Amino acid sequence: MKLWRKASGALKDQRSVWIANIARRKSFRNPEIETAIIKATNHDELFIDTENIAFIYRTLRLSCDHHKAVLFAITKRMTKTRSWVVALKGLILMHGMFACEVPSIQKIGRLPFDLSNFRDGHSNPGKTRPHNKFIRSYYAFLDEKSTFLYNDVVDYGNNTGYISKDDTIQASNNNNNDNVDSSMKQECKVIKKLQRLLDLLLVIKPQTKATIGHPLFIEAINCVIVEVFDVYSQICGGISRFLRRICSVEKGEAEMALKMTQKATKQGEELSLYFEVCREIGVLHPSDCPRIETIAKEDLKDLEDIINEDRFEEMTLNEDHHNNDTSKEITMRDHHQVASINEENEYSKQRKMMMTIVTHKWETFDEGLSTKENDKEKNHFEPLISL
Repeated sequence: MKLWRKASGALKDQRSVWIANIARRKSFRNPEIETAIIKATNHDELFIDTENIAFIYRTLRLSCDHHKAVLFAITKRMTKTRSWVVALKGLILMHGMFACEVPSIQKIGRLPFDLSNFRDGHSNPGKTRPHNKFIRSYYAFLDEKSTFLYNDVVDYGNNTGYISKDDTIQASNNNNNDNVDSSMKQECKVIKKLQRLLDLLLVIKPQTKATIGHPLFIEAINCVIVEVFDVYSQICGGISRFLRRICSVEKGEAEMALKMTQKATKQGEELSLYFEVCREIGVLHPSDCPRIETIAKEDLKDLEDIINEDRFEEMTLNEDHHNNDTSKEITMRDHHQVASINEENEYSKQRKMMMTIVTHKWETFDEGLSTKENDKEKNHFEPLISL
């Protein structure tokens, strides 16, 4: 039966290539590109055509004009297929296209095809159910990532580079301090979206023996792991930058920062479990990933107490004043009298101490993950992503 499916798949690929070659060349249709897409997403589950994958990536990097033909070909291929092999290869290929950082690909918005309800139509449903689930999870992440790139990556300086909107706003704040609040709110939104991406990534994992040892799923997991390192590193860096400025923000924004930190801590625990699964199935070597440290619950509780303190607003407004003149009394809030200046100074020191504890932890995460992410990219994104 396997031999018959393999022969049938090869015939389908040959027929598709023949049709592509006789098709009329148009602005959105290029027979050479379409043929390469078909061969890169062939039906052979034990063979990955790295040569044609490399050709597609090179074509995209050479000219943005080719992106329409590439998207047309991959959309046509993914829309028609009922094979989990073709679907998974198409998703891996799409993932690599995003990694090429071609502006026109990063601006497509939602993916031009839909695999959210994908079901393999050529094999026993009982055997391919885990495959279908994996593909649907992978598609959900890539669709969300494509939307994120469209909404939160903007042109920067006459096509000289591409940078997230929060960084663009932050850069403009160097010349305009009045926009600090806007910058921090935007950074919060971006961090939340990154945390959403990480949630979707952690769902993508093989769950049965049929998928655990399969080379195609291992290749997909390698791509996902690199993405996990990258996204989690960005989350840690964003939270670290935010917490360094927490003393200058309003209470609502500080509470938002606390929620983000709590979620990131929870995600760190889930990440440790995810890496453990990857190590068990042989995808990840123990030395390949950093030790995921989490913020101590006691530190989070102290930060929560500080943020929820009734005097938060007074401390924010008068903190600099206290450092210069410890003899001047702090403004009363509502009708509560502050006990003493020494007590308030101690409270201020406690807040700064919490800032040091939390931001140091996240900076450590960011540095460690960035280094490992680069190592993983060198080791595992060849040949599919870095070609």
